[in-house]
Amino acid sequence: MMTRDSRLTALTPNLTAPAVVGGRRALGLSQSHSPSVRFGSAENPLSQEDIFARMGAAHEALKDAETRPDMFHDAVKALTNGGEDFIDKMMKALQAAKAQIQQTRSCELLRSEHGAEVGQKIRSGSFEKVFVNRRNFYPSDQVDFKSFLRDEKVFGKKQRAIIALTGWTKPPAHYLQQNEVFKEAMSLIPREKWPLYAEKIYVRAIKEYLGAVLDRLKKAGYNEDDVAFLYGVTPQGVDRAIEEFCEEKNVPYAGVTCYDWVPYVDDVAGKRPIYLAKDPKEFGQIMSDASDKLVVVGGRAFASTITKSGETVGKNKSMVPIDLMQMRYGIRIPAVVISDVDRSSSEVENAAAVLNGNKETNPANWQEVQEGMTSYEFDDPFEVKALVIILKKALQNIVDARKVSEELGV
Repeated sequence: MMTRDSRLTALTPNLTAPAVVGGRRALGLSQSHSPSVRFGSAENPLSQEDIFARMGAAHEALKDAETRPDMFHDAVKALTNGGEDFIDKMMKALQAAKAQIQQTRSCELLRSEHGAEVGQKIRSGSFEKVFVNRRNFYPSDQVDFKSFLRDEKVFGKKQRAIIALTGWTKPPAHYLQQNEVFKEAMSLIPREKWPLYAEKIYVRAIKEYLGAVLDRLKKAGYNEDDVAFLYGVTPQGVDRAIEEFCEEKNVPYAGVTCYDWVPYVDDVAGKRPIYLAKDPKEFGQIMSDASDKLVVVGGRAFASTITKSGETVGKNKSMVPIDLMQMRYGIRIPAVVISDVDRSSSEVENAAAVLNGNKETNPANWQEVQEGMTSYEFDDPFEVKALVIILKKALQNIVDARKVSEELGV
């Protein structure tokens, strides 16, 4: 899955946002560098320090613009201190660049001279990748998502309860030191290996959690074939956990990604089908709306749909936020972190913690869970109980719908 800075670069190809703001060195400029563009008025030109500060403010605003396109105006305004004519020109240039990228997105079937399929070529702006081994993409400009789900190559003929799962691709490693066992293990490995260690722990936690949910469903009379997963395809973190879990347990699953994130999809034969959404926003809407429940097991901003205030897109507002590292290991990862030098802004660090504090998604407000708690027979963590109750309700609706169809002869 693409990082924030890579997505920002894709949207604004002529602007290079600094990874860290706060001075000449952070911007890669020497002390003697003289900008070629003068900001401010002729009477009151801006100093270089003012320009650097303003570029830092613009960078922070552009990060917000990833999830809210209307914020581009505020970003440019921060850079120019209100030069409306220049803002209008900059906005038009940004929109034109974005439109050009959109126009050059395509998924093309490649054939040999004898007509045999040999792969798929996917273009997104200046990026181009040919998939020779993994020829199972369903591009959104050719196939609608409902047709994708009905395709027998995806989930087969049987209707199932669908779980969409999202979380960290790369879980933050240093928080693991809150656990004494992990802290001791991390002291024995080089610091550069910590991210791989954190991913291993996180993947294990997800698989154990899903295993507990599946075990309870089986005790309730359902089986592995009654549920299916949607995941984000990237072979790391949460997506790696889903692949491994579904392969080990023989649970149906399918991928959803978008043109922006295709570079991170491996060209590996034998993997499950992938729906190719047009952009991160459509990806987020699909994951939210197409599933019986969207489960958020940690993670940063989810597909440009979760902000630090817990705002979401899609019809399925009632997500299932599982602060998995705290539940499983007692590790507290903050909802947001201060991200810049002057501590004026924050970014999502743990989307599950953000959503847990949001009144619309907080488990305390899930009526369906509260109703099911009175008859729940197993002594499990609340997070396991919550998802089991939700899935049992969805599966019962599916069973009831099947009976009606059979009675009507449909």
